[in-house]
Amino acid sequence: MNADTDKLRSSWAAQETDANAQKHDTNIAINIRIYRALINDVVQIPKKRRGSPPLITRMSR
Repeated sequence: MNADTDKLRSSWAAQETDANAQKHDTNIAINIRIYRALINDVVQIPKKRRGSPPLITRMSR
């Protein structure tokens, strides 16, 4: 994820003003937080419903 955001940052910074680049950086950071939360919800809720044994959940983390 970090490599991708760095690429996006450098291309945006080259094309746009510093202010716009900073705004994009903030949006990227917020989006990553939102997507991580969504991914965690999608991944973890089915695990809890299935009631998988502790060994399996420990390994998948």
